[in-house]
Amino acid sequence: MTDYTGTVKSVRASPGAAFPFVNPMAHGQQASYSLMKIDGIVETYCARLAGTQYAAIGTDTYTYTLFKAPRKCIVRACYIIDPFGQTVDATNYNTYELIKTGPVTMCSRTDQYSISQLVPWEVSLAATSANRTLAAGNTVTLKISGTVLGKPITDGAWVVVVCELTE
Repeated sequence: MTDYTGTVKSVRASPGAAFPFVNPMAHGQQASYSLMKIDGIVETYCARLAGTQYAAIGTDTYTYTLFKAPRKCIVRACYIIDPFGQTVDATNYNTYELIKTGPVTMCSRTDQYSISQLVPWEVSLAATSANRTLAAGNTVTLKISGTVLGKPITDGAWVVVVCELTE
């Protein structure tokens, strides 16, 4: 197993009070996904990943630094949006973990059950809100680990992290 530092192509922070989630991969999309209701002010971070050129990652681990929290907030949702999708494979799959400084896992999920093309795929939140609370300056990373042969990390995949401001 080898550890790699993945490349983030771009990160876009979108502050605002409104939250219908809009898929950044569907250009010109008029519809939105109303996946949750958040009462406070939210910031949404959209990070676009460089992939592994269609090569499965085996049992390797890729870590992508997504952003530093500019202020105290709590992670309310995390989504992966794959431009091509991933097929079902109960043996060869990847585990996605959203991690904050510590390291503390805030969200985690595997893709052994497939990911649909261009559809937001929710990464499960940690049950303890303290695990999802970010202090100003905390670094947020995405760690992708392969099992057996793993799967490719799709070039241009988006990671969307929705944070609610707590102060």
